[in-house]
Order: sequence, then structure tokens, then C-alpha cells
Amino acid sequence: MISLALATTLAAAALQGPPAAPRRDYSSCLSKIAKEKRSEKMEKEAFTAALKTACATEEAAFRKSLVDYDVKTGSKRAAAEEGAKLQAEDYLVNVTETYFEAAAPQ
Repeated sequence: MISLALATTLAAAALQGPPAAPRRDYSSCLSKIAKEKRSEKMEKEAFTAALKTACATEEAAFRKSLVDYDVKTGSKRAAAEEGAKLQAEDYLVNVTETYFEAAAPQ
């Protein structure tokens, strides 16, 4: 009986996924900086660099949460780190593309 309860608890924890707060914090930081930079008419490389610098702490926490979760659920650390890197880059690319699409003349 106890082992069934323990197995159920562990299975439920695995299904929950990585903590949502680091993802939300990273996304919010990127959005906030993009909004602040909207009037500066920056070049793409400068804008991306500004995002990366301003949100470095949030990105690190986001990536760590993804890696920790993936390793905990059985992934190899190298694969988990690569996956986390790609997810963080996707957020950065999406915010950058959105920024430049909004800035484009209509």
C-alpha cells in the first residue's frame, strides 16, 4: 500500500513538468525589455544583445529549471542542456522577430 502511494506521488511529480516561475520570469523580462526598447529603433544584433544582457539572470534560472527537470526524469545532462539552450534561444528569437515586425512600416 505504501509503495503504491509512493509510486503514484512520484508519477504525479514527473507529469508536472519543470517549474513555471522561471519560464514566466524569463518571458516577462524579454517582453519588458522589448517594450522599453521599442522607441530606440535598434539594429537586430544590438537589440538581441540588449535582451540577452538584461535578462541573463532570468535566462540562467529558466535553463537551470529545464535541465534539472530533464535530468530528474532520466535525460542525460548534455541532452538536457542542449534542449534548455534551444528553448531559451526560441524565446529570444520570437521576441526579436515580434519586435521587428511591430517596428516595420505598414
